[in-house]
Amino acid sequence: INAEYGGAIRYLLPLLLTSVIFNILKENKGDLKSRAWIPPPYSSLNGHNALSTSKKYLVDKVDRPEAIAFDSKGHIYCSTADGYINKVNLKEDSAEPYAYVGGRPLDLQFDKKDNLYVSVASIGLVKVNANTREVVILSNIANNSPVQYANALDIASNGDVYFSDSSNIPPFQVVLGNVTKYDTYASAVTTVLTSTPSGRLLKWDAETKKTTVLLTNLVFANGVALSKDESFVLVSETGNYRIMRVWLKGDKAGTSEIFIENLQGFPDNLKRDPDGSGFWVGIESPRSKSLDDVHPYPFVKDIMLRLPEFISNSVLPKPRADVMKLSNDGRVIQYLIDDTGHLSHITSAIPRDQKLYLGTVVNKYIAVFDLKNIKDK
Repeated sequence: INAEYGGAIRYLLPLLLTSVIFNILKENKGDLKSRAWIPPPYSSLNGHNALSTSKKYLVDKVDRPEAIAFDSKGHIYCSTADGYINKVNLKEDSAEPYAYVGGRPLDLQFDKKDNLYVSVASIGLVKVNANTREVVILSNIANNSPVQYANALDIASNGDVYFSDSSNIPPFQVVLGNVTKYDTYASAVTTVLTSTPSGRLLKWDAETKKTTVLLTNLVFANGVALSKDESFVLVSETGNYRIMRVWLKGDKAGTSEIFIENLQGFPDNLKRDPDGSGFWVGIESPRSKSLDDVHPYPFVKDIMLRLPEFISNSVLPKPRADVMKLSNDGRVIQYLIDDTGHLSHITSAIPRDQKLYLGTVVNKYIAVFDLKNIKDK
């Protein structure tokens, strides 16, 4: 019997596997198609293993605080996955709701009058009035295309807001009872894995109330930061391990270029140092050789995209905490890491009073790192 059916099994097995793969590709994820991309050769850069000395606050009291901001009085606020902006007190290790903006609030920043601007994935750019806490949508469309994934922002001195629209793959809705949350992480992984170049850098004009497109075709547009003199604006291109610069003034105004490339990981939020000496970058996670190896093969990525997460996530890197400081001309000044497991998935690093306030898109805490610990390093 084995001899009789062995040949048939060998003949049918490839057909069976083809059928399984075909059905995997049809199921879920709609019409998503991966693109081939050849990543730049990985080059190692030794980081200073200092972030392990960071102190955690609000453990299990805040749900994935992606970003942190300070008002004019020094009060601290963070965005969380439940659609709220929370006002936090680190000394008392407490947090209380400040405003409900809905969707998934990510980056946030106060203007000179303490009005709060928030980039809300699945909604757009919103403003929270300082006096009434009324929430108003400022922008949810640009160039006749909806803002699917508002992510990061920076406010110019004249009130204009520069912000990123990460991808045309919106955050996935997760319904838990009567509560709807938005899984921005899974959407980001999908965009990066497929190398989908649909990210945009946008500008909301405070005078005209109109939104214009400054840069397109980014593989997951992320962090945004203006230079101190506002001559240029930076935007992280997470999926391509690089940061782009768009010139706003001077002979190069209106042009774009690579600010820094071939980074050690996935660049996330950007924050300018108060002294104007450079920019702090949250590196969500280090690069993965396994992911780099599959990037040139779209068909393989299409299959992985539709496999259970525990399989597809196997190409993702081991969690770690990475933060970089870049000079104004795109050089790495400092590279801080924690490979002990104390911290991981750091998406933002906000410099203030010789400290870094660290946000995360995965974990349930805020961390604070004292920069004086590396003063002489």
